[in-house]
Amino acid sequence: MKRELHENDLLEQLNDAEALRVFIEKAFARRDADYIAKALGLAAKSKGMSEMAEKTGISKEQLSESLSENGNPTLKTVLSVLGAMGFGIKPYRREAIRVIQTTASGRKMPVVYVNDPSPFKEP
Repeated sequence: MKRELHENDLLEQLNDAEALRVFIEKAFARRDADYIAKALGLAAKSKGMSEMAEKTGISKEQLSESLSENGNPTLKTVLSVLGAMGFGIKPYRREAIRVIQTTASGRKMPVVYVNDPSPFKEP
C-alpha cells in the first residue's frame, strides 16, 4: 500500500544532512519506484531546485518532471541528484536460506527465506 508524502510538512524537516539521509533511506526501503522518485523530488526541493539543477546539470523543469510520483527518472538522474546531495547507492547481496520445517501433520517441507541484509529497513 502506498503512503502519501505531504510536501509542506516534509520540506521544513529536511534541513540537515542527517534528516535528509534518514528520509532517503526510508524511501528506498519501500522498494516502490514511484515513491522513491517523489521522495527524491521532495529532497531536491528542500535543497532548492535551482541549486540542484546547477549541481546536476539537469534543468529544473526536467528534474521536477522526472522526480514526481510518476516521473520515472533515469538511473543517471537518480545518481546525479543523490550525488548533488552528498549521497550514493551501495548494492548489497541478498542471501537465500533454505530450511526444513515440519508441518502440523508431521510432513517435512523445504522453505526458502531471503536473508535481506539491506541497510534500508522498512519503517
